[in-house]
Amino acid sequence: MRVITGRTQVVGVMGYPVEHSLSPAMHNAAFEALNMDWIYVPLLTPPENVQEAIAGLRAMSFRGANITVPLKELIPPLMDELSEVAKQIGAVNTVCRREDGTLYGTSTDGVGFLRSLEAERVSVGDDLRVVVLGTGGSARAVTNALIQVGAKVTVVSRHRDRAAQMLWELGAEAHALQYHDPAVVQVLREAQVLVNTTPLGLYPNVEEMPPIPLEGLHPDMLVYDLVYNPPVSRLLREAQKKRMCHHERRKNACVPGGGIFSIVDRAVSSCGCDGAGGAEGTGHGVRWADCVEIVYLVVKCYDGVAGIIGAFTGYTRL
Repeated sequence: MRVITGRTQVVGVMGYPVEHSLSPAMHNAAFEALNMDWIYVPLLTPPENVQEAIAGLRAMSFRGANITVPLKELIPPLMDELSEVAKQIGAVNTVCRREDGTLYGTSTDGVGFLRSLEAERVSVGDDLRVVVLGTGGSARAVTNALIQVGAKVTVVSRHRDRAAQMLWELGAEAHALQYHDPAVVQVLREAQVLVNTTPLGLYPNVEEMPPIPLEGLHPDMLVYDLVYNPPVSRLLREAQKKRMCHHERRKNACVPGGGIFSIVDRAVSSCGCDGAGGAEGTGHGVRWADCVEIVYLVVKCYDGVAGIIGAFTGYTRL
């Protein structure tokens, strides 16, 4: 059993809700495997309390925190410095507290997403057509990353105006539609990848899903859901009916349409805040090589709604 002392370094994940997060199990198992005197805790943070929560991180000398829904877009104004990508997308998923007490914010969602597409052998480039569902912090990061590599992106949301505003803020030449636009069916039929960045379907609301026309889905499409609890969301179940997605164990990992790889890749990326720790170090004071080992050494994923099914080891794609 781990012993917590006054020297234990504390990090965590801030969100609302946060009980669904895999981050504490994943990071704490990794810290233990590497004999690091660190602990990772869930930090339930209502949006109206986010300013006080960030002040608390400063006051209590947390080493950093990951940020999840719905807080990512609320964090940038509270940081002392932002990475270039965080400035571009207006969202943060990783906060690092530097040695001088200043807070540095960045986003690893985009690079983590692209890495997980590579794991699914998706050729990312000018010929890739992607439909992104949602307009939150994750949608901004995913859309920005795709546009940077030349993919053709259509953003579908409840409110077309909000999607159009997000694309304008990103400086993106992409299309915006709302869910019930008749054009969505054809856009889906022409897309190679569909990405759900919304929380629809997240535990405990496991029967929810984005209101897209299912007749637009097709067998050549990779359907990718950022919801990972449950590991097979309702959206993925609907996709499976058309033989599009897979849910398999690969090296003891859960692979719901690639979703768990995104969690792994974003966690690897978020270990080190770009520019916060130098070439060999990270914002958390851990060597980058150890960061890769931290996440790829021990990753645990949920089987159904609860229960951990095993360790994911020896994955050396990097």
